[in-house]
Amino acid sequence: MVLLGISITLRLHGVFSLKDKRRIVKSIVERNRSRHNVSSAEIDLHDILNQTVIGFGIVSGDYTIARKKLDQLLDQLEDNYPVEILEHRWWNGVMQ
Repeated sequence: MVLLGISITLRLHGVFSLKDKRRIVKSIVERNRSRHNVSSAEIDLHDILNQTVIGFGIVSGDYTIARKKLDQLLDQLEDNYPVEILEHRWWNGVMQ
């Protein structure tokens, strides 16, 4: 079993309040959770208005499939949401 995760730092555009931020973050987290069958949550920068860090994780029997799913998710973020990707970090592990 392979655990693969990615943390993505995003700049949010068109955000004027924490309510706007929560709406965008909730949409990203929930839509990608169902669309890509991954675990997801906002993991940092909770009180910064125009930035957030969202983590996505997947457990799979095949590293290649897991990486492909998270690569697709990463590619679609800027196309589907008013965000700019500032940084992303990969995390992986193997379960025995």
